[in-house]
Amino acid sequence: MDKNDAYGFDKNVVLTSILQYKKLIFLILATSILSLLPALRFIAAISCLPLLMVTTQVLMDSYKWLTSFEELKQKKTFRQQRRLDYLNNLATNEEKLEVWSIILSDEKLSERNQLGLINAYTRTARSLEEDENWSLASFTSMMSQNIDKINLYYPDEIEDLTVFGLEYFKKYKEYRETIEKSIYSYPPHAQLEIYNKLLLKALSKDKRNILKYTFFKTVEEFANENDLISKIVQNLLYEVDDIDGLRETDILESYPKEWTVTTERLKDKLTKSTASSILQVYRSWANHKVRFDERTSQDEAESIDIIHSLIFPSLADRLFCDVIVFYNSGWGSQEGEDSLHAQVRGFAERNRKFGLWDSGGGGIMTTVGEYKEEEIWKMLEDKRQHAEKNTVYILGLLFPWLRNQSETKKVLDMVAEIKKNSEIYDEKTKDENYRWYNIDSLEDSFTKIQRYMPGILEEAKKATKTTRKRPTTKCQP
Repeated sequence: MDKNDAYGFDKNVVLTSILQYKKLIFLILATSILSLLPALRFIAAISCLPLLMVTTQVLMDSYKWLTSFEELKQKKTFRQQRRLDYLNNLATNEEKLEVWSIILSDEKLSERNQLGLINAYTRTARSLEEDENWSLASFTSMMSQNIDKINLYYPDEIEDLTVFGLEYFKKYKEYRETIEKSIYSYPPHAQLEIYNKLLLKALSKDKRNILKYTFFKTVEEFANENDLISKIVQNLLYEVDDIDGLRETDILESYPKEWTVTTERLKDKLTKSTASSILQVYRSWANHKVRFDERTSQDEAESIDIIHSLIFPSLADRLFCDVIVFYNSGWGSQEGEDSLHAQVRGFAERNRKFGLWDSGGGGIMTTVGEYKEEEIWKMLEDKRQHAEKNTVYILGLLFPWLRNQSETKKVLDMVAEIKKNSEIYDEKTKDENYRWYNIDSLEDSFTKIQRYMPGILEEAKKATKTTRKRPTTKCQP
């Protein structure tokens, strides 16, 4: 036997599946007892037949087991099939936990033949779900801690383990919606860890890699079928923003276009609900990131950039993020300070990293010589204005008070007052003071909101009137 082919539980497989020791012992004892009784010797002779058949089967299986050499890669062999049969027929939770502990704690597991192992694992895990003890928590924790040893070669196995991880979100949703909750119905956190570790593995692969393709395809289908898009996007945001060195292509090529937020998707009845829920998830995540902005590293700031372009492919980023940061400013106002003054001052004094990237909402692909220079500039200007208008529309959904011109004018008036009266904003320090840059950006952003919002509200008003009109039909004589 090849030493690389030996699992720690193989002796159990040999005893129960190959040697069939329980059946052999029973037949030998029964035949021996019958042969000692003269009146039953004929029956004893007949009972030798099943004993002979079992013995022959044992000899044949033993030969196959000994001669079934394995390769380091996955391969369907007699030996592996018998292992899987053994795993799928474990009776008690104690046996399941003990055997799988032996498998997953094996330091050389990645060198073993793992064909069918994932399917056997998920089948066993689901058999523990109805058990009202901590078996499933222990079982999923073992896989979470040792998932780096698992070889993910085949689409059906990748899909099976991905779905098992995704079931955490489904069970958590069911738990939240259940009135009479049981502590045992709460999904184990290790199940979520399995999913997140698969997510990080998939992101690190090339787009042609079978793990990346199958993982994200499975996630998209599962989320759409179970109405879990916003929850899965929320989890994605918090996982991805902690990845050091995340490349834009790592995730953009796999993120479903149907999960983006655009004005078109927010206005369309079929996609409005999904886009709105993702928008609220982003707002919650962004609020959290802004409040802890001072701790943000350069890698995290770059990840935030990628996440933003992922969800909002056609916005004026700086305008959008200025308002998000402004909303989260103003904590710790000074004694006697007006709340709006504190908010504007807090925004200006932030040495922030959140949202400091391209404010044009993307570039335009052109071929040299295809357009004249003035045409290119006009195209860029049109694209910028379109992005700004879309941004103001979405901001109006997130922060309804922005639709009130008098409220946004208060912000602009406060900016003007601070720039005029505060010593911090001395003209002499303008070129070297980041506070000047911040407050100028805030002024520019709210000026754009004032410019675009009336037209947006008017368009919405007209659309509402059109929707309310009902076609009339004349009665036929």
